[in-house]
Amino acid sequence: MFAGYSSIEIAEMLLKHGAIVNARNTSYVTPLHIAVGNGRTRIAQLLIANGADLEAETNDGETALH
Repeated sequence: MFAGYSSIEIAEMLLKHGAIVNARNTSYVTPLHIAVGNGRTRIAQLLIANGADLEAETNDGETALH
């Protein structure tokens, strides 16, 4: 997922072209979980502004803010 490794410009472009803001991997981790976990504050803010689910839980029951 782009959220933990990309620049803000790449994240903006991907969202503009239809990236799914609440996509999940096999562990139910979302881009917001990854952005927060990697300290990518600006990308986390961008995801939230684009509708990221703050209450989305991983398979372990953790939210991005947990």
